Amino acid sequence: MGTRLMSDVRERQRDDYESSCSGLPDVRLDIAQLRHEHQRRSGSLAAAMRHVPATDWTAVREGAARIFSTRTQ
Repeated sequence: MGTRLMSDVRERQRDDYESSCSGLPDVRLDIAQLRHEHQRRSGSLAAAMRHVPATDWTAVREGAARIFSTRTQ
């Protein structure tokens, strides 16, 4: 999903940003900065997608069991 999102944004930059803003006199885009930000975010998203959280599911289940067991007493 993340790869598709970034690809779609890149396509919109290519197709829309430069042409669509030419008709809006009060709107100025820094296309170079926009592309730079997109590249940076693409790298951040890729790194986040590779991250596998270390969750101790046994501890989570035990904690949830303790919480719910006190609610019924």
